[in-house]
Amino acid sequence: MNELLLLLLLQELERQQNVLVVCHQGVMRCLLAYFLDKNSNELPYLRCPLHTIIKLTPVAYGCRVETIPLKIQAVDTHREKPKVTDVARTDADALSTVPGIEIVYGSSGNPNNFDVPKTGDVKVTFPNSLS
Repeated sequence: MNELLLLLLLQELERQQNVLVVCHQGVMRCLLAYFLDKNSNELPYLRCPLHTIIKLTPVAYGCRVETIPLKIQAVDTHREKPKVTDVARTDADALSTVPGIEIVYGSSGNPNNFDVPKTGDVKVTFPNSLS
């Protein structure tokens, strides 16, 4: 039932001339994935900057995307897709693309020791705004 309602909403959006959608970044990623024909693996990593108007203009076989940043200071919340996405990845691999986090390995340089920080092998430093 919810999928049908969502499909009807998206079809209605496609029929309109001009639509303004004010939404959370997660909703924006879903809308962009739909209109830009992205798959579910790409969806979490679509760039949706805060305080930015994203204008979609229908063109042949897709949409042209224009971004209009508003002059409001904000942190960059975008996270690149990690190189390793397997559920059995190390904590270091999982945190490798988190903005503002620096992972420093100890003398062994072994990323597999990250999940055992009591060994002193790995140090994670957070930016001042997160500590």
